This record gives sequence, C-alpha cells and structure tokens, in this order.
Amino acid sequence: MQVLEDKVGGIPFDYFRIRCWLEMADSMPAPHCHDDLEVVLVEGDESAYYQHLGRLVPLVPGRVTTFWATYPHNLAQRSSGMVLRRLMIPLGLFLSCNLSEHLVAELLAGRVLSARVDLAAMESKFSQWEVDARSANGETRKAMMLEINGWLQRLAPDLAPTTGEALSIPPTVHQRGLAVVTSMCRYIVNHFHEPIHVADVASAAGVHPQYAMTLFRSTIGYTIAEYLTRCRVAEAQRLLVATEANVSDVGFASGFGSVSQFYDRFTSRCGQTPRQYRLEMHGS
Repeated sequence: MQVLEDKVGGIPFDYFRIRCWLEMADSMPAPHCHDDLEVVLVEGDESAYYQHLGRLVPLVPGRVTTFWATYPHNLAQRSSGMVLRRLMIPLGLFLSCNLSEHLVAELLAGRVLSARVDLAAMESKFSQWEVDARSANGETRKAMMLEINGWLQRLAPDLAPTTGEALSIPPTVHQRGLAVVTSMCRYIVNHFHEPIHVADVASAAGVHPQYAMTLFRSTIGYTIAEYLTRCRVAEAQRLLVATEANVSDVGFASGFGSVSQFYDRFTSRCGQTPRQYRLEMHGS
C-alpha cells in the first residue's frame, strides 16, 4: 500500500497519483482492486462488460461509467477493436471535490454509476488529462485536478445506477469462490460501522472462518481485517471532508472501537492524522 508522502513542490502527493490512459479493452484474467475512483469511457460501437460485485455491468459507448475501485472487478468481455479511456482519481482527492453526500455514499457503497456524455468532447478532455498525468510539474497536476473537479460537479446530477445483469457465466471453482468473496464484501460494506469480526463475515457467506480468510486474501490480495479497515478509513475520509463532526465522533461513526485505534489505523493508511487530513482537504 502506498501512503501519502510529503508535498512535492508544495503540491500534495495525491496529485501525482492521478492516472489517465487509453488502452485496448483486453479481458482481465482475475479480479483486482485499488483505492481510486475509476472512470471509464468506451470508444467503439458495442458495449464491454465489467464483472463487479456479482454482476456483469455494461460499459456503454457514449456513456461514462464510474465506481469506487476498492471492490474486486475485472473486464469480463470485450468486442474486437474496442478501446477504453481510463481515469483513476485517488480517493482522497475525489472526496475533496465537494460532491453531494448522497452521491459519494452511493459510490462508497459499491454502486456503479453512469451518465450519457458528448463522446467527442470527452475524448478531448481525456486526451489532455492523459498528457497532464505524465507531467512532473505539480502546478500542471493541480490544474488537471481542478478541471476534473469541475467536470465531476457538472456530471454529478446526471449520474445514475447502471442496470447490470446477473452473471450467467457457468460456475467454476473460481466463480464459486468469487461469489463467496462478493458476499463477504457486501456484508463488510453494509456492517463496517459495527463491531464485526471475521467469524461474522464468514457466517454471512456460509463458510468456515479459516476458509473465508484464505479465500479472501487469495482473491483480493489482503485480509478481511485489512479490507474492513479500508472501508472504515474511507468512510472517515468522507465524514472529515463532508461534515463538521468532531474528529473523535468521526472515528466512532466509521466503526473504530476507540480514538487511539482510529488514529493508528487512519495515520497508517493515509500517512497523516485525521485532523491533518481534514485541514489539508479544506485547504487550511
């Protein structure tokens, strides 16, 4: 896991973690996850499909699709010659965009949202951001994020949940394992505010705790406890930016059992204390 470092030339390091690129839509052999808001634009005549939380979610040409990429996902299907434009915005920067609390909560809860866009205009924007994302100049990076922020503000009212289809891929050992992991992820997302344990997560998926821990780590790449912490820290980041709640209250509302645990987990993951994070996100 990469944590925030000191500012580079006065610019927070997260600005240097924005990524934007164009690629052929090759299917991915296994699910992956990362702590960004992922934005995808399809160039082609047919839809591609993401496998995300047990659904096949269409990536439709002429629409931009976005989701929080901490949930396991992979490109499951493609069409010949299809191209994807992909934009990755670190979660901390996304949370500083001052979008509606409802929209942010939808994304953090695992919803995949999309909106119709002017394809030619979006191709131009993505092309410029792709150039900017390769720049080592902090001011260029900051200007790029300001443009992305404004674009998200304008796009937000049009974002709506996708109509993902139920997976119809014939079950295999891997598919069954992924379904179990998906069940565990859903349980964690719905209950991370509570004092839950591995046994609770395993029980929700109908498996033994030891098997649950092994399967979860082999599929996602980190433990159930680590995933639970990611969800709690993400919620704390949202509350620190979107509300004026006392920092200690934010910790308890996010599911941490004590103030010391909250500070320890948050600082370990974000590279700064909750209070420092709030001040930086508010530009103080």
